[in-house]
Amino acid sequence: MKKFLNIFQKEIKDLLTLRMILPFLMSIFILFFIGQVMQREVGRAMKPVHIGIMDKDKTNSSSALIEGLKNTKNLITVISAESDTQAVRIAKEQNLSMVVIIPEDYELNLKNKLSAEIRVYSIITSLGIASSAQRVSVRNLLQTLNKEVAELFLKEINPSLNLEILREPIKAKEFVVLKDIIQPGNAAFIIAYISTQTVIVPVALLMLIIITGTMIASSIAQEKENKTLETILTVPVSRFTIVLAKMLAAVVLAICFALFFVLAMGSYMSSFGSMGTSTTADFQGLGTGINLSLDTYGKILLGISIFLSIVNALALATLLALFAQDVKDAQTTIMPLTIMILIPYFFALTFDPGSMSLGLKIFTFLIPFSHTFFAFKFLLLGQRLPVILGIFYLLFFAVVLLFIATKVFSSERILTMKFSFGKLRRIV
Repeated sequence: MKKFLNIFQKEIKDLLTLRMILPFLMSIFILFFIGQVMQREVGRAMKPVHIGIMDKDKTNSSSALIEGLKNTKNLITVISAESDTQAVRIAKEQNLSMVVIIPEDYELNLKNKLSAEIRVYSIITSLGIASSAQRVSVRNLLQTLNKEVAELFLKEINPSLNLEILREPIKAKEFVVLKDIIQPGNAAFIIAYISTQTVIVPVALLMLIIITGTMIASSIAQEKENKTLETILTVPVSRFTIVLAKMLAAVVLAICFALFFVLAMGSYMSSFGSMGTSTTADFQGLGTGINLSLDTYGKILLGISIFLSIVNALALATLLALFAQDVKDAQTTIMPLTIMILIPYFFALTFDPGSMSLGLKIFTFLIPFSHTFFAFKFLLLGQRLPVILGIFYLLFFAVVLLFIATKVFSSERILTMKFSFGKLRRIV
């Protein structure tokens, strides 16, 4: 045990080099920085819209429209101008975002049951998402006014009409069936909510596997380059213990890095919440009793699946790194591992297993890491069997790869294995 701990401590020191951790620290800093900047800028962009009003009608109806705009908590400025063009020019000089022109026949057309037209000029000075979100309150107000005026017309034609039935003659009471539970709810909203919640797991898993794979590959390649691998192999300890110590050191550091990355990613994604994205409070507001969190058994299954994926990635990275002649080549030798991770990562973000074609499903789940990337979706839907089968598939691959890695470390070929990239470099 003491020899194992000594090798483990040595691997930790070898992995904690500035060259290995600097790119990661830079990415964490960038995510935190962008997240904080976006939150501040979105908060500024979502301030009330400054609207200019030119009332040519000056009637009770036009005054009601202006009061309605004021009730949307927007800033209203009255503009006096002889034409629309002049009103827009004045608005631009005063840095207004919109100009609403109420024509002279506005109330007259309403009384005559005719279409009453108002002209809205949106002054575009920004192309960001928040810029379009600012004008939602004005559009909602106009929709509300249209509905109220239409109902007023109908009441004048026939006072006995039931406006509620006319407004919504067919009512749909929606129910959601999930995990054998039937509850009232909106399926589209629940699917969208689940999609937002399942993004962070694949991202964190992607970073965790890539970090661990890169670390152990660089460590082994550096030892081959510095001729220290021969010294380690002469230590009176089993080769399996050496492989296990290397992998465990990479796992410990990668988990720490992944936690920081998740926090940084959360800071970045929280900036979008200011623009009206769905939150847990919004979901609870629907009154549904469906629990979209994992139970203890589901968390255990997900944890086992993630752990086995990391073991597979480390074993594969170890084998691939043995072909590298130096640290620079290590980044290229683990390219197959990177491809095997990116394919299921993008598929998990894009596709649902139930909607995938048979050929695509077979191709996807032949890749061991796919089972972990899709595990969270399966568990949220209450489908534990695919996750359990995936764990056995991952366990089989882990045993095979660890066996091969141990056999390679037990032979002298570990010191002579190499793959030359000279031809590739000349082509590039």
